[in-house]
Amino acid sequence: MNVVKLVSLCLAILIFGCDKDDERPRVSIPDQISIEENGLYPEGVAFDAEENVFYVSSVAKGKISRVTLDGNIETFADSPNLVTTLGMEIDKANNRLLVCVTDPGFNQARSDSTTLAQLAAIAIYDLSSGNQTDFIQLTNGAPHLANDVVLDKAGNMYVSDSFSPSIHKIDTNGNVTTLITDAAFQPQPMNFGLNGLTYHNDDFLIVSKYDEGKLFKIPLSNPNNFSEITITNGTIPAIDGILLTDNNTLAVSSNNLTGTAPITEALYQLKSTDNWATASIEKTVQAGTNSFPTTFTMVDDALFVQYTRIQALVAGNNPAATDFPIVRVNF
Repeated sequence: MNVVKLVSLCLAILIFGCDKDDERPRVSIPDQISIEENGLYPEGVAFDAEENVFYVSSVAKGKISRVTLDGNIETFADSPNLVTTLGMEIDKANNRLLVCVTDPGFNQARSDSTTLAQLAAIAIYDLSSGNQTDFIQLTNGAPHLANDVVLDKAGNMYVSDSFSPSIHKIDTNGNVTTLITDAAFQPQPMNFGLNGLTYHNDDFLIVSKYDEGKLFKIPLSNPNNFSEITITNGTIPAIDGILLTDNNTLAVSSNNLTGTAPITEALYQLKSTDNWATASIEKTVQAGTNSFPTTFTMVDDALFVQYTRIQALVAGNNPAATDFPIVRVNF
C-alpha cells in the first residue's frame, strides 16, 4: 500500500469510524425522522443500509416513498396498481424491494369493486431504477388482505393475509402456494387477523394475530405443527408489527384500530429462553398520543418504529394527519 492510500484509509477510519470488517461509512442517526406529507399514512417501513434511506408505504395513497435521514421525502414508485401498500422487505441479495399491495378501502382514487377486500399481491421493485419488475397475485376472490412480507434464508417469501386464515408462500421462481390455512387464524368479524411476520434463523416464522393479541410459531418444515407462543407474564392487546432483533428477543407494536378504550398504544420487548415455545414481557414503552405504531426496522443496531396516525384515517380523515415520524425505540 502506498503512502497516499494509507493516509486516505486512516482519514476514513477517523472520520467515518470504519474498520476492516465494515467499510460502510457510519452516519449519525437521529432519534426521530419526521415525514411530513398531508394524508400519506405510511404503514410499512424498511431501511436501506447502503443508501442510508428509509422506504415507506402508504395506506391512503398507495405510493412508495424514499425518506432521507433529515426527513426529505420523494416518491420512489407510484404505479397505478398500488392501491394500498402495507408491509415491505428489502431483498438486498437481489437488489429488490418487496411490497404488500392490497385494498382495505382507504384509497378512494384507486379502490373499486374488483379490488376492495380482494386484492392481495406482492409488487417487486428494482432498488436501483425504481422499476416495477413483477406483480405477483397471491389469490383470487374475497376476502383477502396482504399485510406483511418476510424472507427466509433461502429467499422464499411469506405473506400474512389479514382477512383469511392463511399465510401465502412465493418461492424463488415466483410460484405461489399456501403455506398454511387453519381455523385458529380466522379473523373475527369486521377485524384484522394475521398481521406481522418475522423469520427466525432456526427456520420458523413468528406471526401475530391482531384481533386476539396472539403470537404463533410456525415451523417451515412442518407448518401444520404450529403452536401458540404463551406469554407467561401478561397479555398484549391487538398485536400489529413484530420483529426479531436477535434470536431470543422480539419487538412488538400494539395499537387501537377502533379508537376506543381500553387498548393503549405501546411497544413491547419480549424474551424467550425456550426457542419461542413461551415468552415473557421484559419491557414496555408507551407510544405517543395518537401515534398508531405499526412496523419496525433496524438501523445498524438501533430499532425504529413507524408512527402512522391511522386512527385519523379510520375516523374519516377530517382533518387529515400530516406528520408521520419514524421513531427510535429505546427499550
